Amino acid sequence: MRCHVLPQWGDWPLIAIGYLDVQGWVTRLSERLAPQTVVACFRLLYSAMKAAVRARLVAINPCEGVSLPARRARGSVDAPITRAELVGKVLPALPERYRALVLTAAYAGLRWGECAGLRWAQVDLDARRLVVIETVVEVSGRLARKLYPKSEAGRRTVPLPPVLVTHLRRHAELVPAGADDLVFPDSGGDFLRRSNFRRHVWVPARAAADSLTFHGLRHCYATWLITEGVPVNVVQVALGHERASTTLDRYTHRPRDYEDRLRDALTDSADDSLTGDDREG
Repeated sequence: MRCHVLPQWGDWPLIAIGYLDVQGWVTRLSERLAPQTVVACFRLLYSAMKAAVRARLVAINPCEGVSLPARRARGSVDAPITRAELVGKVLPALPERYRALVLTAAYAGLRWGECAGLRWAQVDLDARRLVVIETVVEVSGRLARKLYPKSEAGRRTVPLPPVLVTHLRRHAELVPAGADDLVFPDSGGDFLRRSNFRRHVWVPARAAADSLTFHGLRHCYATWLITEGVPVNVVQVALGHERASTTLDRYTHRPRDYEDRLRDALTDSADDSLTGDDREG
């Protein structure tokens, strides 16, 4: 609402909002936001205008009949890559300055805004953990610091695996900064803009990432942990989700080696005793 709805409609009289105005807004949003985000923004406006109709403030809801962008099928969205592919193919394709940023998304599960807003004061490399307490949002084309994450559950402590600690230490040498400075600033020391990173860094490296989106790294994090047997309620906390169903339904995917994992799960030494007619299949 604050980032995409109010900047457009906050100063409009309700009666002045027409169908073509809403359709044009949705079309413009679709040029720079994911379909799911566009639909979420539209629903907020739709609900507000529906309430205005009920209150007899306007005669009709101008959102009725507006065409929305098609959502991609879940099975084709952000299919996870393996850790070996990330380290062996994706990282070498990235400028060294941005490798720790990509690993923070993949090995700590941070959202883009949480990565962009992360400060060294919130990172403890000796204790191998970081704290997510703020994020960066884009409002009317401007980047702004938001002093709390996406939800209450988003304020969290995330443990760091050794590979991420190593790259963050190296990153600190490449991009020296003070304790309260940003971990991943742009070249001028300000918030890193997602569109610039995507255009100049991520898109050139996406062939190595098998066309994975940056947010898909967060999906990889969830899938890797669940596949390794970490309980979903623990993964939920690490991701900052309010509900475990979100973690399972939206963020975990079928690992590429799922066939081998299923075979291995039903293979043990007891199978060796099955011989001849006693062996099934």
